[in-house]
Amino acid sequence: MNYPTYDEAAAAVAGGREPAEETTTEAPRYASLEELMTPRAGVTEEEDFTLPASGSVVRIRPMTRAEVLVINNKDLDLAGREQRYISKAMVAPRLTVEMAKRWQETGHAGDIGELVDRIGTISGLTKRGEKAAAREFPLDGE
Repeated sequence: MNYPTYDEAAAAVAGGREPAEETTTEAPRYASLEELMTPRAGVTEEEDFTLPASGSVVRIRPMTRAEVLVINNKDLDLAGREQRYISKAMVAPRLTVEMAKRWQETGHAGDIGELVDRIGTISGLTKRGEKAAAREFPLDGE
């Protein structure tokens, strides 16, 4: 959207009218198939994450849509899905599903919960996850 210059706005106000905003009619630039299928060059989506309770730092990455679908299509409880999210998304240190399970059994709940929340956020699952949680655990006994 193009806004009027100061002089144009002043002239409009002096004439008793609101300054007009110009609208552009440019068509949006659509992504090409190559852009959709190719990771962005020079952009690393991995990030360091500090576990809140222990202060330890781990390296994580977002999961792909295919990874999320495979995990969510398995007949798993919440703990099983969480183990698989951790084993897929943790880059350093690398954990297997079994290692993630042992960590759940011995680790701090806050560290693991915050880590899984961050993996969901960087994987673009936050809004979807909030809607699912609201359906599964409605407020006020709804």
